[in-house]
Amino acid sequence: MKTLKITLFTICCLYFGSSFSQYEKTWSIGLGANMIDNDGNAFGNFLNIKKGWNTLPFPNTLTIGYKYNDWFKFEFMEAINCFEKGKYENGIKMTRPQYFYSTSIQAQAHVNNLYNKIMWFDPYFNAGVGVTAIDHIVLLQPNTGLGSNFWLDKSIAINVQALGFFGITQVKNNFIMYTIGLKVAF
Repeated sequence: MKTLKITLFTICCLYFGSSFSQYEKTWSIGLGANMIDNDGNAFGNFLNIKKGWNTLPFPNTLTIGYKYNDWFKFEFMEAINCFEKGKYENGIKMTRPQYFYSTSIQAQAHVNNLYNKIMWFDPYFNAGVGVTAIDHIVLLQPNTGLGSNFWLDKSIAINVQALGFFGITQVKNNFIMYTIGLKVAF
């Protein structure tokens, strides 16, 4: 049954996405959910959701994007989250909730033009800079990552992204933010 669902989903994406072009629109706005992996163990607990991931109910991420051309897009992202009591942040077990706010601007390089354009699949690399505030501590942090838009029609896409935020003054301020959301282009 699971294989049948995956097959039907794939066929629908190929059929409906084959004739849609995401490059006709200039602006986009998105709402989504973010999950932050900030347990302080760079690769030892990778994807250990129970121990180190933090999230709030949907939506907790807002994006506004501007397409400069077929290759480049600029995107503003606002995110909120909470490091929950009992989870780990930078290797320290939280004894109380700590709130997280992030504002960043990123440049995205869309790589779909490098090969045969698959209109429904729109992968990109991104890099930018942001300001994060964790429980009243404000940090300037460069970020980089990758993601993709999966276009359902000419204006609506499912967006998935992974961004690494890097501490400038302390390595312990590094974290990964995963986002998934719905994007509308206009």
